[in-house]
Amino acid sequence: MRKTAAIIMIGVFLSLVSCLNNPALSIPFIPASESHVVTFDANGGVFDDGRTQIEVEVVDGNPVIDPASEPVYSSASHIFAGWCIDKDCTADYDFTSSVTSDITIYAKWDKAEYTVDFILDGVTVHSETVLSGTEINEPDIEVEKGQVVHWYTDQSFSAEVEFPYTVSGNLALYGKKEIATYPLVVSIGNMENVTGFKLVVGDSSEAVSVNGDTYVSEQKYEYGSEIYLEASCISVGRRSLR
Repeated sequence: MRKTAAIIMIGVFLSLVSCLNNPALSIPFIPASESHVVTFDANGGVFDDGRTQIEVEVVDGNPVIDPASEPVYSSASHIFAGWCIDKDCTADYDFTSSVTSDITIYAKWDKAEYTVDFILDGVTVHSETVLSGTEINEPDIEVEKGQVVHWYTDQSFSAEVEFPYTVSGNLALYGKKEIATYPLVVSIGNMENVTGFKLVVGDSSEAVSVNGDTYVSEQKYEYGSEIYLEASCISVGRRSLR
């Protein structure tokens, strides 16, 4: 039995030697397929694992698969919008095309759109949709004469907004009606035999005429308030209001 097994092993060995010595019977060498590296560049963003680039190996002539992990921008000002052939995103990348060399594909970003709501007395009186980074101004809201609306970022009216305001996210602004204040606008002429006069504050276009030049006070007064000016408070020569 052992003798028979030995004879079989010798026969197999001789057959292999014969194949190696006979080129016609040799097993042909098949080279490995060439491959290329495709780099996905987040282009200002990051992937969910914190990387800014992902590399994928693709066999020559095959298309690359769109990565399942989408990058996110470094701030909420932009949203992911696909992949481009270059950093400036002059054209979208075609994922049906064949990869024949090492390439880099760049993330495309669009500015995010945000909604700004102006809320007055619990009602949205104005709403607009703008791109991130847009500067907005306060809307023209009709209120009673002598009133003005100031806008705040919180319902407790503690953080007043200064316009123009740069939008960086969805925003609700809360309006608070307040009595308008105006500078005192007075026209002063001959003050002889005048001990004083009473003024009712109107808007800035309602000058009180006393036949002469016009003066505007630095101090502001509430709409509708009564102001009594004594002649001694007015210096005609220096053209000023005290």
